[in-house]
Amino acid sequence: MNAGASGASPRVLRPVVGRAVNFTIHGKINRLRKMFEPLWKERLETLKYARDDPDHIEPQDHLQMMARYAKDHRQEEFNDLDMMTRRLIAANFGSMHQTSIQATNMLLNILGSDTEFNTITILRDEVDRILYADGDNNWTKAKVSKMLKADSVARETLRLNSFGGRAVFRKVLVDGFKTPDGYHLPKGTLISFLGQPAQTDGEVLEDPLKYDPFRFSRMREDAAAKDEKAPPVTFVTTSPEYLPFGHGKHACPGRFLIDFELKMIIAYVLGHYDVEFPPEYNGKRPENYWLTEALFPPNGVKLRIRRKTETKGQ
Repeated sequence: MNAGASGASPRVLRPVVGRAVNFTIHGKINRLRKMFEPLWKERLETLKYARDDPDHIEPQDHLQMMARYAKDHRQEEFNDLDMMTRRLIAANFGSMHQTSIQATNMLLNILGSDTEFNTITILRDEVDRILYADGDNNWTKAKVSKMLKADSVARETLRLNSFGGRAVFRKVLVDGFKTPDGYHLPKGTLISFLGQPAQTDGEVLEDPLKYDPFRFSRMREDAAAKDEKAPPVTFVTTSPEYLPFGHGKHACPGRFLIDFELKMIIAYVLGHYDVEFPPEYNGKRPENYWLTEALFPPNGVKLRIRRKTETKGQ
């Protein structure tokens, strides 16, 4: 939003507006740096242990990968705590902000559809059957691929609650380009497509504005029952009618990671907690809201949460 405020200002005022709207950011970065410093020093020690002891086991996470890469290839940044703090902030933002938004949307949709579709019980049964039945609680690609119900819930969530209103951004790189309808687009023109109309097309989907958690799993189950080829309606499959990740060769490569993350988050929450809306909601999900061209979950939503006495997994 700060960048938007700067970009919307007259060009001559942007340096001033940019400094003004970002004034508090520097203080926040300083606080984060102080919080990050002891952890960073701890990770530096693990690198020393790994160098001296080949059998030493390092933490297996993104921060450790950053530390190893900086040590080997960016020595000037490796010794700069402020730079490593900023790199961690950028990595966290890129990997978490939309994932957390969609995890929130997914949980709200599960609760909002539970009365009609028994969504919570069905998802819990699927997790127990696929993830925990063999006694091995580790997540694998093979297990995730069998979670048809959770996959459908996730895809339906992005279909109706995609973060961005536009998709498939492209830049015209040649002179004299014309669309099939005869519109001339000058070189350098930026074009994009509206995702919501494509994803809520009544000619493609029945009752397209309704959240139906098992819409896509039914399609796959019906095809399997008829011994037909499964339709391309998984969470990670893109198409002209499903554009949260773009489409074509430039489709978001991170969608496979998000697929894992969302299913792990929801499985953990539903496996360890009883979650419901307060009575005054009457089981209805509060609506999202648009801010310019971004769709956000509602602010101030209340949930009733109780830890389950018996849980499976970790």
